[in-house]
Amino acid sequence: MDVSSVSAGTVGEGVLRSVDGGATWLFPQSGFIRRSLGGSQNVGYITCLAAVDMRILAGTTDYGIFVSDDSGSTWSQARPGLRETQRLRSFAVSGIRIFAGTNGKGVFVSLDKGDSWVPVDSGLPVDNVQVATGDSALFSGT
Repeated sequence: MDVSSVSAGTVGEGVLRSVDGGATWLFPQSGFIRRSLGGSQNVGYITCLAAVDMRILAGTTDYGIFVSDDSGSTWSQARPGLRETQRLRSFAVSGIRIFAGTNGKGVFVSLDKGDSWVPVDSGLPVDNVQVATGDSALFSGT
């Protein structure tokens, strides 16, 4: 990813991107699900972002995880493993592993850049889980 390329999560508009270091912003061309909220279309909150190689991941409050392989121009939902309605709290990246902390379903891991997810939270509290990595350790808190 180019250093002049910047992504920003929004409330209701998906992930905006800038290719000039934030001087101007572009809306995503396609891929985010929109639902009606009080007469307007909304994708919910973008709660977390992560970048792995050339892929960007966006966690949402209402629609799980979206992925982009073209610097944020277009997006698609990641499947399987996390439901569309899964609320994401945080991402942590460690090598090829991407961890996702959720609100109500614990911690998930992806070994394929976010295409599929499996739970890895046996015995952990599941509410409002935040994840972080350091050295070779995964840290989780609620």
